[in-house]
Amino acid sequence: MIIEAATFLLASLAHLTVEWEPGAAGPEALIGVVMAVGAFFAFRGRWAVALGTSAFAAFGTIVGLTIISSGLGPKSVPDLTYHALILTTLIVSIVLMVRSRQALSRS
Repeated sequence: MIIEAATFLLASLAHLTVEWEPGAAGPEALIGVVMAVGAFFAFRGRWAVALGTSAFAAFGTIVGLTIISSGLGPKSVPDLTYHALILTTLIVSIVLMVRSRQALSRS
């Protein structure tokens, strides 16, 4: 989760500098901060919060992909690639969290 948070914060910075799409910088920074908070709670054993923050990030990423696909946002290859990769990573993280919680509850 820390790495996911860091990539959102770096993507936010990239929107302000390299890609110059300042409208996307705020949402990606927000998702990065929320993911960092989720990581903090994950380390404290609060898996429901971690799962919720990951779901929030996945939802935000889907919104971002929808905006890009509709033509309202930039359609650069790096931006599309990042969104596809981070969404895949978030989905895998969510599935692993749910499965690990289910395994713990069975034992």
